[in-house]
Amino acid sequence: YQRRVHGDIKKFISMNKDNIKDLFRNPKFLAGLGLSAAAGVALYYYLSQPKELKQLTSTNTSQGEASKPKKQYRASRTLEKYLLHEQAQERTETIIKKSISYELSISLTSSTKYQGCVTINFAMGNYNQIQDPYLLLDYKGESISKLIVNGTEVKVISEIYDRKFIQLPVDRLQNGQNSVVIYFENSYSTTGHGLVYFQDADKKVYVYTQLEPYACSEVFPCFDQPDLKGYLKLSVIAPHGWRIVSNEAEIHSSEIHSFQLKDYQSDGSTQAHAEYLLNVAQQRFNLNQNNERDVLIHFRTTPLLPTYLFTIIGGPYEEIKTGGLKGGIAMSLFCRSSLYEHLAKDVEEITEITRHSLEFYDEFFGCPYPFSKLDYIFCPEFSSLAMENAGAITYNDNYIYRENVQKDERVDRCNSITHELAHMWFGDMTTMKWWNDLWLNESFAEFISHFCMYKIKDKLTHLDVSNIWLLYNTRKGWGYTTDQLPTTHSIAGDVKHTDAAENIFDGITYAKGAATLKQLLSLIGEERFSQAMKIYFKRFAWDNATLDDLLQCMREVCETSIDISVNPHLDLSLWKQDWLCTPSLNQLLIDWNPQTFAVNPVVTAKQTPVNGKFPVLRYHKMKLALVNSKCEITQVKDVIIQKEQNTTITFEGQADIQAILVNYQDEAYIKVLPDQHTLKFIRQNLSSIPDPLSRMMLWRSIWEMVRDANLSSLEFFEIFRNNVETEQNETIIKDIWDYMQVNYASYIPKEIDEKHKISSSLFTLALKMLQSERGQDESFQIILRKFLIGFARTEENIAFLSQWFNNEVEDLSLIHI
Repeated sequence: YQRRVHGDIKKFISMNKDNIKDLFRNPKFLAGLGLSAAAGVALYYYLSQPKELKQLTSTNTSQGEASKPKKQYRASRTLEKYLLHEQAQERTETIIKKSISYELSISLTSSTKYQGCVTINFAMGNYNQIQDPYLLLDYKGESISKLIVNGTEVKVISEIYDRKFIQLPVDRLQNGQNSVVIYFENSYSTTGHGLVYFQDADKKVYVYTQLEPYACSEVFPCFDQPDLKGYLKLSVIAPHGWRIVSNEAEIHSSEIHSFQLKDYQSDGSTQAHAEYLLNVAQQRFNLNQNNERDVLIHFRTTPLLPTYLFTIIGGPYEEIKTGGLKGGIAMSLFCRSSLYEHLAKDVEEITEITRHSLEFYDEFFGCPYPFSKLDYIFCPEFSSLAMENAGAITYNDNYIYRENVQKDERVDRCNSITHELAHMWFGDMTTMKWWNDLWLNESFAEFISHFCMYKIKDKLTHLDVSNIWLLYNTRKGWGYTTDQLPTTHSIAGDVKHTDAAENIFDGITYAKGAATLKQLLSLIGEERFSQAMKIYFKRFAWDNATLDDLLQCMREVCETSIDISVNPHLDLSLWKQDWLCTPSLNQLLIDWNPQTFAVNPVVTAKQTPVNGKFPVLRYHKMKLALVNSKCEITQVKDVIIQKEQNTTITFEGQADIQAILVNYQDEAYIKVLPDQHTLKFIRQNLSSIPDPLSRMMLWRSIWEMVRDANLSSLEFFEIFRNNVETEQNETIIKDIWDYMQVNYASYIPKEIDEKHKISSSLFTLALKMLQSERGQDESFQIILRKFLIGFARTEENIAFLSQWFNNEVEDLSLIHI
């Protein structure tokens, strides 16, 4: 546009300023410039802005005259269904930070539609520098019945609204405060995003919002990007019997049978919204006089939040009040009526993990819980496991257990709770600027939630979470697997638009990202990490921040006590480049000689890239542990694997060393290749290694060898058979049976004549373990019966299951198939 402005178009405008509108719609004129008709319309509105006309035509049009509303508007361009990062950046430069507020009045029904009115107040700071004739407002709803910009109604809404964006004419806006009022109607969503509708088997209707990353604009018009945070003042009219939950506590609730305007106002609400609510109430009453018992609820105004965290929950939810938390924070649990009795059994467990998690975060972050209440809402058909809505966390109601489950499932639910609570600080109070830091948001919560559970494990009385690092390692395996695929990518990356933000939730975003942050904590130490987080939350409370902001806080804590020239592995700029900006991972093999180790206790750690396309080598902080013939760990050494192929490590000389455990205690993110001496020893002795986490990691390394064709599937079967019966840890038992199931289905060749004998032997092995003394434990039963059924592949085994189902097997009569 600028090139043409200073060329031919400038001349034509000067010559034809009186009929410029017709000129830009003249096909011959446009064809001569190589422009389409649509481009001509766009250029006309662009060049019609006051400063451009003043500059190009040298007229004396006053600012007041130039800013008069036009009679007709037309969308300036065809827009994608998503928001581009560059569009978001333009809005950020235009709208003054922290100036946005939403007054939302919404009418919820138990049918398929809802309606509302929203007033959006915001301030603009550089009105005269806006290049585009329109300011985008996100809205992907069905219809808009009325649109008012700074007190003047826009008559032809269809020309500026395409069910993706509302293109607000800039000449209706101004420097300083602006107000946009929009009346809208929409259908509930059944896609899992937006304002979601669910009807239970008992015909009761429940609705809830799920808005991350770009679905608030499916519910009501807004500036739907994370760095345009705003305040929300919410009022809701809903059917009688519905409970409404939002980010803040309600300040007033009443039935709608009073039709006095004063009864529809609350502190801070405008008369326009009170009139709207009164009108809606009258419409509902006129439709059905029984609706006079419908409820009107006003909520407190929220603190500054990104739009993806605004929350509206409605329906005949059952509430369980749990009592106050630290600081007088009220807490309640909500679920649909049909699940109430099941949730009620777990209230103490859920409340205990919440209370101790909040206490840990309060101390570790140096900042108390930042919201006025805490509600957990268990939602039906929820599209993910949970969502960190500020003050109103939503969970998939599959977390309400209808029957007894394996212990690790309960630990996993507790981890989801600590994960979402971490977001109350990291994500909600302090928010990423754009979705390219979504990985940081999720990785941080993924790591810190496991760390939190480890720190509070001894305080919990309702659930044993001592295996939390084993579950973390299982989760970490998701990262290892994803990172070795051809589709691997860097942890940090460029998210060009909101559609891309929906597609980066993977094992690298969560698991690998969390592993890098765990290594960062081990690098700089727990105390320094905590000090940096305290600086970070103090500096960026109720604001937006980036990865670089977080790393700067880390540097400030470390620079007074760490010399980077002596400790190059603590150079956070290098750490960021190697770990966050480079795809794939490294693998490590220890070269050593057990025969000479007593007199020459030197080993060489050989580091190589897993993927030759990404040949970077990295610093790795880890521990190495020595194991003797009695499976005792006799020596542990902290080491830094250098950013080079070979690192020489010297131990204290010891005899009778049979194996070396690499990455002992799982501080590093690296693929471990068992050396030949260690592999030989653990074939028969793996289950005797005393540390459960080390056993878990050894099993993963062996399984990786199968996947890499460095160990045959039949060899894995033999190692499994030699060790599974004596393994004591439930988490490991489940994982290695999972490995064996995949090994049988995908790696043992079909052509092997005796493959059916392998399945039969695995069936017999699972049955034997079920009939053992440990088989009396219900959690153990849940694990084993799954695999017993999975390996029933002969007629004899299937007949046995049939007898079991009919309670004809006495030894298994107490175990439900």
